[in-house]
Amino acid sequence: MSLSRVKTRQEAIGALQGYAEEGKKDLDRNRMRNPLIKSYMLETVSQGKTQTSLPKVFDKAGQTLKQIDDTLYTIYDQETQQTLGLVEQLMPRYPVIFTHEDTKISDPWTKRIVESTSELDHLWISGKSFERMLSGIIEANPGHRYGRLVFQHTKLFENEEPHSVDEDVNDEVLNNSIQDQDNDDYFDYHKGSRFSFSDRLDVIEEILPKLQEVYAPFYAFSQLRFPSMGNGGHDLYFDGKITNRSDSFADHRMHVEFVLSFYRRTTDIIEKITWEGVERTKLAKNQHGEYLVGAPVVFEFSKPLSDAVFENFIKSTFLRKYNKFRLWGDPIYVSKNKVHVYALDRHLWQPLFLEITNKKIVTMVPHGTCGNTIHRLVTNIQQYLNPDVNVWVGDRKYADLLKEA
Repeated sequence: MSLSRVKTRQEAIGALQGYAEEGKKDLDRNRMRNPLIKSYMLETVSQGKTQTSLPKVFDKAGQTLKQIDDTLYTIYDQETQQTLGLVEQLMPRYPVIFTHEDTKISDPWTKRIVESTSELDHLWISGKSFERMLSGIIEANPGHRYGRLVFQHTKLFENEEPHSVDEDVNDEVLNNSIQDQDNDDYFDYHKGSRFSFSDRLDVIEEILPKLQEVYAPFYAFSQLRFPSMGNGGHDLYFDGKITNRSDSFADHRMHVEFVLSFYRRTTDIIEKITWEGVERTKLAKNQHGEYLVGAPVVFEFSKPLSDAVFENFIKSTFLRKYNKFRLWGDPIYVSKNKVHVYALDRHLWQPLFLEITNKKIVTMVPHGTCGNTIHRLVTNIQQYLNPDVNVWVGDRKYADLLKEA
């Protein structure tokens, strides 16, 4: 049954289950005739804020939601005039798009949705979050089961000329090289490192720390496969996408819920520390003469950025309308390698202050600014700037907070 025709939850689940079975058969035959089911996990408002109804949020992004029940909708793209999937409000803060469209359609479509409104953002899965989830996979499964990891670190800011930093081209690299097709033809190896490996979980547990000791890009996870309850698995990507490679939609949805629960808990912990922590640091005055007060979040680079990388990073991040970090601000140079930015997060237009040097970034996240901002910063710093960055939230290590979630 086409998703455009479903009228009940039972019909919707039945259609998605049928797509899952067809996709798994194609995988087993090594002949893809049907696209795999993909889930795109999104975030709306931060904790404690009143949430606008989902139909209104998506309408701002050119999408029409037609309600099936209290939490499930079909999603109709006004630009292409097609029903492209379903949206489910699995948790109050996190809607999920389910679609079986081809990656070349669904990835840019979802990106367009997020960029069309400040009320939506991707889930940002940092390399450190991937490591925590990998530990959980290893603990929960016998060592003889196989896992698959993909790592990618793109030297986005190492171009000689700042204006030559082309993030749109890099999006094409990501969408075509690390997604479902594993097409290496699109990846420019002169600008970064990309590699994947599959092996037994007990082997991965033994060798990954050794690889990270000698080569930092092994910290820059971009994909992790969760083993399914039966055959196949579920591929999680750093931008909150999960591809179903099993024959069960119910198993896929369960893994989506697991990732959302983990993400929600870590975000709640970050917001509690940055908004309410006992460490309340007055870092700097803003342009109105008022103090920004809160617990600092510190990103310490493993080695100093070169002058060219530092300059390109500042100009690309704050002087472009669309940028990886989804920030906007006017950088104020204190010295050659030190910049202050009174910035706005383009998700919900919440304020934050950043002090950026070639050795570290210190940011203040005022009460009400979404903790998702921290996940986005960690993820993109690992992907494009410094794969083995050290991160502290207040006086706590970010990696330790993930272990608590």
